[in-house]
Amino acid sequence: MKCPNCGSQLKTGAKFCPSCGKAVAVTTPTSAPTSPVKPTPVSPVQPQQATTKPMGAMNMNAAKKSVAEKGLAGYWEYFVDAIKYPGKQSDSTQVYGLITAIILAIINTITIKLFVSGMGKALYSLSDGALKTESPSINLFLVFGLFIGIILVFSVIGFGLRYIFGDVKENFLVYTNDFMHYAVSSLILAIIGCVVMMSYSTSSIRIALLLFGLQLVILTISFVQSILQTNITYKFDKLYVVLLGLIISIFIVWVLTGFVIEKTFMGILSQYLKPSELTAIKIAFAGISQAFASSDGILEYLKDPKSLDSLFNSFGY
Repeated sequence: MKCPNCGSQLKTGAKFCPSCGKAVAVTTPTSAPTSPVKPTPVSPVQPQQATTKPMGAMNMNAAKKSVAEKGLAGYWEYFVDAIKYPGKQSDSTQVYGLITAIILAIINTITIKLFVSGMGKALYSLSDGALKTESPSINLFLVFGLFIGIILVFSVIGFGLRYIFGDVKENFLVYTNDFMHYAVSSLILAIIGCVVMMSYSTSSIRIALLLFGLQLVILTISFVQSILQTNITYKFDKLYVVLLGLIISIFIVWVLTGFVIEKTFMGILSQYLKPSELTAIKIAFAGISQAFASSDGILEYLKDPKSLDSLFNSFGY
């Protein structure tokens, strides 16, 4: 590098010429121009289709998987926990509540079957063989439907009240699991009643009826407990929610029970009586039902001898 003024040789990096003192401008070496780097094109990310399953389907699949993995041991754990702490909410597999309801209905159906069989044998023995059969048959599916229907009535109405008026948006299996967790002691009473009914007698019938009544009481208390949970806030007072639910539930259960009892009772009588005798009983029941429509109607019905003449005449009295 040389001085631009006097031409003297300069050292690299010198700012002044040692010969003439001229200031020298320092130039920095420039690198060779580089071609601009082209941006690598990025292909747009294709939006993935949502593969999330509905919450109800996920809960059902998880419940099935849990039941398959735990088996009877898992249900026994649920059962024991419900006996020890019936008042707390269940955090176990949701299907266990539905399984409990089905088992309860099956056991009560067996109890009714034992009762009808014992009653048939007793009537056949008293008639000295005059009756057609000693073992009348009943529609077991109808009886099973009654018991499972009673549980479903409480479950559906309780779930509906919590969903509509409460701030809890849960699926039906979650509510049924909690409801049957509260009511699992009714399963023990049903088992005791079934065992007692195996030895048919007047005492066993009374005990079985008492145990069945206690089952209904437990289901009612469980329904109330499911509404009065402290972690649920309703649009109006909980007491009114409970009263509304009880009125609707009891009415539906009453209608359902009356229908099934009538069908079952008439089905049993049809195996023993002639068509004319069965018709007479239907007429008598119709008259009694009409008599109950007024407060003193039943007394007037019983006072009138003509009201029961058709019934007695049909039996040859």
